[in-house]
Amino acid sequence: KQAMQLVVRVESGDRTSTFRIQVGDGRKSFKWLALVAAQRFGSESPKGKLRQRERKFPCTNPANTNLVPSRCYTEDQDFFHPDALLVEQLRDGDHLTVEVA
Repeated sequence: KQAMQLVVRVESGDRTSTFRIQVGDGRKSFKWLALVAAQRFGSESPKGKLRQRERKFPCTNPANTNLVPSRCYTEDQDFFHPDALLVEQLRDGDHLTVEVA
């Protein structure tokens, strides 16, 4: 059986990024997926140049913070239990949005 891959859009304020995340056989939780997506999003450098105050105070740069997922949803479902397994709720290639703060 082919490995499952999901398209995850991460949103934080006005910044968004989309990642393809391999989830193997899908027997991983939504919590796991949201944390992986948040980590990838956080390690990506923000697009565009740093504004003046971000250069002086690196803590205001969103890429330096540990982002915590606050919500996971798809077009037709607005809540997934953090411990639910991906394979039970989603299919290969599905799109999911994770909000981080």
